[in-house]
Amino acid sequence: MKDYLDSLRDPSMKYRGIPFWSWNDKLEPNELRRQVRSMKEAGLGGFFMHARGGLETEYLSDDWFECIEACVDEGKKTGMQAWSYDEEGWPSGFAGGKVTDLGDYYHVRNLEHGEYRDGETPPGDVLGWYLVTATGHYRSFGSDIKAAKDNARSGDKIYWVSHVKNPYYVDLLNPEVVRTFIDCTYEVYKERLGEDFGGETMPGFFTDEPQFARCKIPWSYALPEEFEKDNGYFPEDHLISLFLTVLGSEKFRYDFWKTVSRLYTDSFGKQIFDWCNENNCQLTGHAMMEDNLISQMYCTAGVMPFYQYEHIPGIDWLGRWIASPIIPKQVGSAVRQMGRKHVLTEIYACCGWDMTFEEMKWMAEWQFVNGVNLICAHLEGYTIRGLRKRDYPAPVYEQAPGWSEYRQYNDYISRLGKLLADGSDPASTLLIHPMHSAWIAYDGTNCDAIRKLDRSFLDSSNLLSGLHINYHYGDETMMANHGYVENGRLIIGECAYSAVILPLLETLDESTFELLSRYAEDGGRIYALDAVPMRINGRFDSRVKALNEKIKQIPTDPEFRVKFLTDELLKTVSVTDRNGDIERIHYTERDIEDGKVWYFVNLDKEKDYDAKITLPIDDDIVGYRLETLSAYKPETRIEDGKTVIYLHFEPMQSAILLSGASLPQPEAEKAPAASLPISREWRIESDPRKTDLNCLTIDFCRYALDDGEGGWEEFGDVKPVLGVMDELLEKRADSPLKLKYTFNVSEEFDPKACRELYLITEYTPEWKMTVNGNVIRHDLVSWWKDRSMKKINIGGLVVPGENEIVFEGSFAQKQKVYDVLFGENVLETERNKLTYDTEIEAVYLVGNFGVYSLSSYTEGARATLFTASDPGFVLTSQNFALSGGNIVTQGWPFFAGKMTISQDFEIEDPSRRVIADIGRPFAVAVNVYVNGTLIKKLAWADWKADITPALKKGKNTISIELLTGNRNIFGPHHHPAGEDYGVHPGSFGPNRNYSPGSWRGDRYCFVKQGIGE
Repeated sequence: MKDYLDSLRDPSMKYRGIPFWSWNDKLEPNELRRQVRSMKEAGLGGFFMHARGGLETEYLSDDWFECIEACVDEGKKTGMQAWSYDEEGWPSGFAGGKVTDLGDYYHVRNLEHGEYRDGETPPGDVLGWYLVTATGHYRSFGSDIKAAKDNARSGDKIYWVSHVKNPYYVDLLNPEVVRTFIDCTYEVYKERLGEDFGGETMPGFFTDEPQFARCKIPWSYALPEEFEKDNGYFPEDHLISLFLTVLGSEKFRYDFWKTVSRLYTDSFGKQIFDWCNENNCQLTGHAMMEDNLISQMYCTAGVMPFYQYEHIPGIDWLGRWIASPIIPKQVGSAVRQMGRKHVLTEIYACCGWDMTFEEMKWMAEWQFVNGVNLICAHLEGYTIRGLRKRDYPAPVYEQAPGWSEYRQYNDYISRLGKLLADGSDPASTLLIHPMHSAWIAYDGTNCDAIRKLDRSFLDSSNLLSGLHINYHYGDETMMANHGYVENGRLIIGECAYSAVILPLLETLDESTFELLSRYAEDGGRIYALDAVPMRINGRFDSRVKALNEKIKQIPTDPEFRVKFLTDELLKTVSVTDRNGDIERIHYTERDIEDGKVWYFVNLDKEKDYDAKITLPIDDDIVGYRLETLSAYKPETRIEDGKTVIYLHFEPMQSAILLSGASLPQPEAEKAPAASLPISREWRIESDPRKTDLNCLTIDFCRYALDDGEGGWEEFGDVKPVLGVMDELLEKRADSPLKLKYTFNVSEEFDPKACRELYLITEYTPEWKMTVNGNVIRHDLVSWWKDRSMKKINIGGLVVPGENEIVFEGSFAQKQKVYDVLFGENVLETERNKLTYDTEIEAVYLVGNFGVYSLSSYTEGARATLFTASDPGFVLTSQNFALSGGNIVTQGWPFFAGKMTISQDFEIEDPSRRVIADIGRPFAVAVNVYVNGTLIKKLAWADWKADITPALKKGKNTISIELLTGNRNIFGPHHHPAGEDYGVHPGSFGPNRNYSPGSWRGDRYCFVKQGIGE
């Protein structure tokens, strides 16, 4: 085991994160090469070259491939994996418009239905007219509406079903359409890259959110023939039963969705997977909406079969929160069953600019404990110019102050990923996935029937995870493809199960029924958490009765249930406190060289636990810290032949225990330590090497257009800059434009006293810029945070009182922009690759000043602070005295960067051990110094540092280097909810996804920054 643990010190590139690298501007090969080297230094293993909104280099053009080739070459030089992304924007399949441009045959289609009303014409092309009686019987009249009306009786209703298309996406159920996508994308990469294609150089492609439709029942020109092959009849006579619960609807729904699921999986996933196998490359990425049964019915009819056809199966997670085990356990189960090694997660989109490393670790470990082991961080922007800074942040990249410490996160998470990927998962319990029951419950809506199934599946998953039962999901399609019975165990691919559990199910596949029947006959154990199914392939079937007699019912009473599961040997590990099992601590295990890994994660963001862990072994145990690659000896004892370990879990904290031969030597027990008394009073270090310049965001302005007669209109009212952008787009303005931004300086403050004072702007040199009437210009060299954010020295031009910054230029957009924004039925395929010609943006001031609100602050949820927009903020002299830990209310509300705060303390005996407990900070990460010596880098719990080595007798200084996020400079500042944990482009502006008038332009929302009290 020791040799294996040594290999964790520096995991190879295949275990290290592969971020989404957003190619979102005019690309320059040399700049791309520089960014590749920067990613390597941060501990990443590769990158996905991802065409995205804002891209100005034509997708798949010669210039595009010059950039691809440069990055592949730089990847070879640095050892980085240069992965491609198979689309311009997302979802995958349309080749940036090349496939959709081919016409009707290629377009995505869906079914619509409605009740017939005289004089109304159904949309699209009618597939059938149906007479439905009050008793639930139905009859199809094909295209003959007259016959349907002639046969109608009192109480009968006539319905139509039609198919409609959308020209902005493609029909993924049609293999010919997908083949065209392959020709337009994959084949082009192969031809352009030649010998550099595939293998370790350009390993393969990320495919993103392929879907047959979004929240609609799909149709395809290929569907009738394929359905008839599968089922022996044509579907048109029965389509109404997809929408209405009529007699026999369960059987048709089952047949319909089984064919749709096969076409989706085989046409897209398998076809591309096979192509990749033939061409020495790999497929990774994720399907659309994997969250639960209803979301999968909306887009895929089940994601687990899709994972069969990815070399590195993946998932997607949006937002700064966690959920049930379902999403990660679906993919984790499939990967183990298929004998694959790596499981990718696209993670951190929508988390916001202030997501901390601790929150990143927490969200990742929720997924890792359920089967994931490789990170695709969203998002690293080539630039954050304009709309790009609002592209579903957080951007985990050079523009973020925490980038300098990102390596410690990447080292930790890649070590953990390697440990979990290399080990074998001994899960021996299988929970049948109810996806195929969802097929017969779904009527095109989130109806009661599918909500009931969803709730049962969620409860079943949470129950098993909360009771610390190591289990997998069994997808019925995968069971049919890879399942068999051997020696009393149910085998799916590479995994063997000694117990099977049924959640609430409405039906079983014929193949599942036969497999479970053989398993039961061979002595296999089957349990049920709810009523057992009575249907096979969607139809009531008396054969189920014999199987059901062999199924044991799991008690519903919590106390009896735990005893039952323990007695039945399904539950062998426990994590308890005085209240019983700690359901918020989840666990998994791995068998590794000469031993076993036991991995526990506290999923609770706020609560800590004193846990008693009982393992079914009588063996030596050590704890293991991946951060330092060091072992420690936890409090342990043997009870009834089992090993009991006592551990304390801080919120969001995890623990690794090792058992087996050749365990690492634990660190020597240290002497008791005193706790350093930390005062509320700090001083902010003014040395520019220790504290970055302060900031002010100016996100309101006035504008004026050309009056058409050689002059200018009057400046309008003060408006949010993104509101100005929206107004100009709605006007379809094509005109010279003036923008006026203002800020206030205290009359008691002489701005000339600032050593440094800069305007930060994204407006290009073509714009005329003035400060208080004085013309200023870019030097085209200086920048702040991002190379697009130009830094202009305005020292000497700023005066006490109100100051004006005026930009004079022009506003214009290509017609394509207006077509996308205001066209009918435009899908995200177009919106996700939108690029503006002119953007109206906030401007910023940075310098040696303080920023104070002229209104008071009030506290809100999620560590927020609110203050009024009017009368706004005033620049003052800089404050370096900090009382309490929060810098926002003490002159630094918009600050985004590095700040060092210090305080002095006295030590009588420097040989005595001392611990500094700083508590959870309001920062991305912190570094602790004592007397100028770096003691410890802290990014997650516990927030303690042993400062003894740097102590001296007498006066000592402790310094905390805070690395903040960019949230308080870039926002969103005016979101109705305050701090948004699902940040997206619409979170920032006044005319987005809010109810009318709810946008809070009357206030600013900040998040606390600094040290906790």
